Amino acid sequence: MFEDQVRERIKAVLDGDKKPEEIPGATSVRCAMGLVLGTLEGITTLSERDAWDYLDSGNVALVHDLRREYSDRISRWRKA
Repeated sequence: MFEDQVRERIKAVLDGDKKPEEIPGATSVRCAMGLVLGTLEGITTLSERDAWDYLDSGNVALVHDLRREYSDRISRWRKA
């Protein structure tokens, strides 16, 4: 399931198990992961706009939900 794949990768990054650029996956999963984390650098060569366009509407909604859900952890991760 798409959501499970994205969550698994986000948690691996936020837990410090992997760097974002080390995580494999389909382009859509990588786009979603990067958009949730707030950085596409090293994750995909797509621009932010193209990454949003790459996702279908249900996955765009998921990215917004995950951004809210993980916002505190993402803020701490970005400061580290």
